[in-house]
Amino acid sequence: MMARMRVSRPRWSRPWWLLVVSLGLSPFVAPTLALADGPSAADRESARKLAGEALDLFAAGDHQAAYDKFAEADRLVPAPTLKLRMARCLDKLDRLKEAVETYREIIAFELPRGAPAVHRQARKDAVPELAALLEQVPNVVVTVKGRATDGVTVTMDGEPFPSEQLGSDRAVDPGVHRFEARLGDRVATESVELARGDDKRVALSLPEPVVAGPVAGPGDRA
Repeated sequence: MMARMRVSRPRWSRPWWLLVVSLGLSPFVAPTLALADGPSAADRESARKLAGEALDLFAAGDHQAAYDKFAEADRLVPAPTLKLRMARCLDKLDRLKEAVETYREIIAFELPRGAPAVHRQARKDAVPELAALLEQVPNVVVTVKGRATDGVTVTMDGEPFPSEQLGSDRAVDPGVHRFEARLGDRVATESVELARGDDKRVALSLPEPVVAGPVAGPGDRA
């Protein structure tokens, strides 16, 4: 009796069909998302490849490289599933303000009729994830103290700080931030470290303006 030969099959680190379906990038569903000038077959294939590499990078803890590849895949084939992965990368990178905006893009993402269920699930998942993230975004209130402060300019990390936001909550990313108030030669600086969920106040106290004394005239000289 002849023994049956067993044919060995290649082992994948992750089933390819599971990857493309979980991201909604299957070649069988992607065309339903495309308009007449939508992504080409080559773009969809490139997006699937980039997404697979990004998933491996994310699992390895390289969140910046993973974000870059997810973003490139999303540029080729815009999809809420890819944007959701981008938002999660930004969260890991402590770029919380960008993550918030990306979650909002996902929720506002318009899905055509017949869109994959995973795309609808991505929009649904974004809602509680955004709500949880908003609780973690640090806030800072910046004020300027001192006499004659009209015309003062304020910067945060070297970038202009809008004057209309002085005295109000401003969302910032976690980390150390340097604030400076400047009015002529009067300068006040302060650095503050904010962790997730922090609410802090920064009071920049300008030194008193120098008042010039009267200039002595010829008749005042001894």
